[in-house]
Amino acid sequence: MYLSANQNDMEHKISNILIGGASHVGKSTLSFQLGEQLGWEVLSTDNMARHPGRPWPDVLPHVAEFYTELSDESIFTFLLLHYENMCPRIENLLQHRLRTKNYCILEGSALRPEYLARLPKSENTCYCLFAPPDFLRKRIYNTCNYADLDPSHRSLVDVFLERSVRDNEAILKSAQHYAIECLDVSNHALIARVKAKLLEVAKPNILPT
Repeated sequence: MYLSANQNDMEHKISNILIGGASHVGKSTLSFQLGEQLGWEVLSTDNMARHPGRPWPDVLPHVAEFYTELSDESIFTFLLLHYENMCPRIENLLQHRLRTKNYCILEGSALRPEYLARLPKSENTCYCLFAPPDFLRKRIYNTCNYADLDPSHRSLVDVFLERSVRDNEAILKSAQHYAIECLDVSNHALIARVKAKLLEVAKPNILPT
């Protein structure tokens, strides 16, 4: 949504790159594009601990129960608790990568602005991605082939979608509060400029083979 002026003063060398944001805003896409061009390993917080995620293409019984039995407020509260519990593991991972100079790109919804703000800025370059609500809804509908789903399956997707939209808005507000760069993924020119800048400043940190 915004790119503050201090991003133009990005340090010449950066270490780990962290990309947060709600589900389906494009974290994985941007991370893998950067990782491929830098030769850096791309890691996801989803692989560290999985919260009941998207209810498609297959719906496991515990996922269906989660989205049908709990209230919207409970679903969002459990989501935040899950991410809070992941913080120590994420911090340990980043510290290890810094000690070994084996820098990585870490992406995931667990990288919330309030947690990123705790990390040393000299050691981690942090961004959050944001999508306008209608943009996010359309992306999720297209990804899950919503039009082809039966009514009961659509109802699960509807709950997941509204959770994602709420999380998306919360991340934007938190990023603004903690001065974490939050990028509007519908602004393709902005994303391209940030990606180019990251590639420019990260390459000097690549260890010789």
